Amino acid sequence: MIEVRSCLITENVLAYPPNVMRMTFEFPGEVKPGQFVNVRVSDNLDPVLRRPFSVHDSDGKTISILYMIVGRGTELMAEMKPGSTVSVAAPLGNGFPTEVMAKRAILISGGCGTAPMYLLSKSLGCPTEIMIGGRKKENLLCLDLFPEAKTTTEDGSHGEKGFVTKLLEESLASDSDAVVYSCGPNPMMKAVAEIAAKHGAKCYVSLENKMACGIGVCMGCVQMMKDGKYARVCKEGPVFD
Repeated sequence: MIEVRSCLITENVLAYPPNVMRMTFEFPGEVKPGQFVNVRVSDNLDPVLRRPFSVHDSDGKTISILYMIVGRGTELMAEMKPGSTVSVAAPLGNGFPTEVMAKRAILISGGCGTAPMYLLSKSLGCPTEIMIGGRKKENLLCLDLFPEAKTTTEDGSHGEKGFVTKLLEESLASDSDAVVYSCGPNPMMKAVAEIAAKHGAKCYVSLENKMACGIGVCMGCVQMMKDGKYARVCKEGPVFD
């Protein structure tokens, strides 16, 4: 059930330099991996729209999100102090299916798309392979949480040089009995979906379209499906088969 609450902030710190923050706030209740929250960043009308963020972690009492400081909204969020409150609408959208009818799961992500993979990894009851990609070392998030992750960077500054999809191709070529979960840039997820289809592996992607209302009313985040129809990423997604 979607709720809008004034939530007590317990943490708001720089998690991954130079500009990725982690905010934790009280929000009792169940949250599924892949769902998101809509955060009000100001008490006035500037900015007027809430900001959507995938759930990074949840323990049934609190929710944590990762966010990159890129504009006015996230700059205001970075100034929020523990002990203050923030208005949050949650949980929103449909999450990742976690019942894996396969030998293993592969979690492949890029940039801030790695954020929701932590809660997902804790919710899967099967062997899990983590793959994280980025343009350079600074773009690789959550390596402290995924020390076993395979990594790639486009400039070769960490892990293998190249695209993270190369790791997926190699893994599925050796054993295609897997379910693939992905979040990150659209070109990366498009390649992930194509590689999974090539090897007959089930694949779920979490889209990150720009949103306004977050509850399926404004139609600002619609995405064309393969059948030519449109789906609301905030409502029918953000996770799609």
